[in-house]
Amino acid sequence: MMNGYKAWWLNGELHREDGPAIEYHDGGVEWHFNGSLHRKDGPAIDHADGNKEWWLNGHSFTIDIIISIFCDDGGSDPTIAWIPDILIVDDFEF
Repeated sequence: MMNGYKAWWLNGELHREDGPAIEYHDGGVEWHFNGSLHRKDGPAIDHADGNKEWWLNGHSFTIDIIISIFCDDGGSDPTIAWIPDILIVDDFEF
């Protein structure tokens, strides 16, 4: 671990498919895919202080927006989700 963090790179871009691409010494993590912040099954940034950020293909979303998009009824049943021109996600969970 150099400078307080570990990072995974592929072809010059932050990238990891089986875990976060950056792990900070304080416990914070960032998920990247092909250089963009991206995670479809949870927050792409999980700060050590407990704050979380949701990102898909480099686009940030608040939890309220994600719930309204990902839940067919706007409530708690995220069975099928669709964000135009970004990603299709099945069984999205927080």
